Amino acid sequence: MNDILLRAEELRYTYDGGDAPALDGLSLRIRRGSRVALMGANGSGKSTFLLCCTGVCRPQSGRLEFGGEEVSFRKKDLLRLRRRVGIVFQDPDNQLFSASVLQEIAFGPLNLGLSPEEARREAEIVMERLGITPFAHKPAHALSGGQKKLVSIADILVMRPELILFDEPAAALDPKHAAIVNRIIEGLTAQGMTVLLSTHDVDYAYGWADEVILFHEGRVLRQGPADEVLRDREALLAANLQLPAVPRFYDALCAAGVLDPSVPCPRTMEALETLISARRAEP
Repeated sequence: MNDILLRAEELRYTYDGGDAPALDGLSLRIRRGSRVALMGANGSGKSTFLLCCTGVCRPQSGRLEFGGEEVSFRKKDLLRLRRRVGIVFQDPDNQLFSASVLQEIAFGPLNLGLSPEEARREAEIVMERLGITPFAHKPAHALSGGQKKLVSIADILVMRPELILFDEPAAALDPKHAAIVNRIIEGLTAQGMTVLLSTHDVDYAYGWADEVILFHEGRVLRQGPADEVLRDREALLAANLQLPAVPRFYDALCAAGVLDPSVPCPRTMEALETLISARRAEP
């Protein structure tokens, strides 16, 4: 089996009336089952790339492959692509449109040809999984922002895609719902789902991602393991990002002689605290 699920080669895209290209020769590869964070300043091309991956935007040049096949952007092929790739938008109001939550989530399976009974059953399974069954018969527009986000995720999960794209998944969420969304994403990756998300949260990306892709002016500035890319101060500066807290504190503790620099930097604050406690316990 080909290990590369998604491949972009020299993608270029300029919005109508735009002065500069949103994508300017962007090339990258996404491995199956990987957790990938797209990072960079606003306007660096992250959201445009995600829209290209679902066929919402069609690159003016370049090549996009999914599952080893080139995406043609013909209507028939786009329908197939959108069954295999789902996107959760930053603003749920851009995604939700049905009268009730149940109707909203069942809409996708109905479009796949399932009977109303089968579509309802699939929707109920996903609602139960995400804990949104109590909202089943409420209008989607009457829900809170966090509840809408959960419904928008259910919209995608019910389609059983191979790749899920998240555009700033925790944006504008309260801490409770941000934690819920993060747990959902963690559960998806634990099941082997390929997840690609854009985020400005360097601390979250450092602890969660297998790989980080830094975007800059419509191109890939750097792609590689999260613990390497997010410790590259020069690349982070170019992408308008800061060094994550964990390696920043780790470097300071090593410089102060509290930690041994031969011990690899941990990925989470909890692991760093454990490392400090173990050091203190040494005779």
